[in-house]
Amino acid sequence: MKTFSCDFGGGVSCELAVSETPPSKGSSHILDLRWTGVPQKRHIYPYLRWVKTVNQQLADEWQVRLLHVLQTKRRRWQTWAYEPGGKPLLLKEVKI
Repeated sequence: MKTFSCDFGGGVSCELAVSETPPSKGSSHILDLRWTGVPQKRHIYPYLRWVKTVNQQLADEWQVRLLHVLQTKRRRWQTWAYEPGGKPLLLKEVKI
């Protein structure tokens, strides 16, 4: 297991655990996500920027394409694609 962590200040941090190797097709690379402190609304966008950076780093390291669906607001979801050597690409945003 490989871990990434980010300190968002004010006693709020996040640790993301991922597999050591690329996931099999249709499986998630994310094994665990743990918050320390109580994340507030103001932490959402810094978290989203950070997790997209982590996903791009993994796509580059593993030389694979990754997809990740992120909840950005209570009723809004985004699907992001990551390709080796590329930049995170927003594929779709869904509002429910």
